[in-house]
Amino acid sequence: MKRIFGFLLSLLVMVTFAVPAAHAEGGSVLLSKTGRLSITPATTAEEVVGFDYIQRVLGEDYCVSYYAANPPLIGMTQPVKIKCPLGIQDIPKYKVKYKQAIDLFQRVNCGDAFDSISLSWPVTPEVPNPIWRLRSNLGSEVIIDAENGELKCQ
Repeated sequence: MKRIFGFLLSLLVMVTFAVPAAHAEGGSVLLSKTGRLSITPATTAEEVVGFDYIQRVLGEDYCVSYYAANPPLIGMTQPVKIKCPLGIQDIPKYKVKYKQAIDLFQRVNCGDAFDSISLSWPVTPEVPNPIWRLRSNLGSEVIIDAENGELKCQ
């Protein structure tokens, strides 16, 4: 039984982390990810059950969109070709992961829960790094720099 569980766990890790990045021959780069919540408003990282991803396929004129569940949940949808959205740029890497962003959100006085969470990098000089956006249950938007964790509440 332990071997079966170990195999399933390793398969989950491979599907969740390896398949999304390797679905295109030339590779791809993240443009955005938007969380799906098990309950709205959400208060913890565990209530983010997965993300809808948009990735630019390198060397091509299209992007792909798909959903991937967060562990311990399993599954993802088949990538679908879409037109690349305008106004956002590639996110080659970022340091602040969604769980850290939620921890930072809970430290500010902008609401005790969030209705949405997303990561993107708008094409504007005012935004030097990718940002997490969390919409609070009070209607405020908490913006967290995904490189250094700086945050502001609007």
